[in-house]
Amino acid sequence: MFQTVFLNLSNHPAANWPPAQRAEAEALGGQIVDEPFPAVPPDADPEDVAALGDYTLQRILARAPVAAMVQGEFTLTVYLVQALEFRGILCYAATTRRIVENAVVTAGAVEKRSRFEFVRFRRYPTATPPAQPSPAP
Repeated sequence: MFQTVFLNLSNHPAANWPPAQRAEAEALGGQIVDEPFPAVPPDADPEDVAALGDYTLQRILARAPVAAMVQGEFTLTVYLVQALEFRGILCYAATTRRIVENAVVTAGAVEKRSRFEFVRFRRYPTATPPAQPSPAP
């Protein structure tokens, strides 16, 4: 039996996702499959990012996802989202609500704790050419 795939291309394993996030991913694409987002050296040139993108794209396509969460280094994320969307694979980012709590741990010392609650998956917008400016009167 053929199983559709929702690819988790991030460094946040789906095993650690809350039930609501897992359920939404399964509704968007089926079985969740993890693929670690590759490390991008900070001194990488655009050509290096493209080469890493092409390599990663081949790994992704071999898994035949119908949808993917793509979250990682910005320039590689843009490259991969464009390549995947061009091939009809819908791409999403997970949105969260940040909850910050401050706790006094000792006299004068405050510890800040952040917790992130999954809200939804947001589809990456499709790039469109900018509108032509109106002619001046």
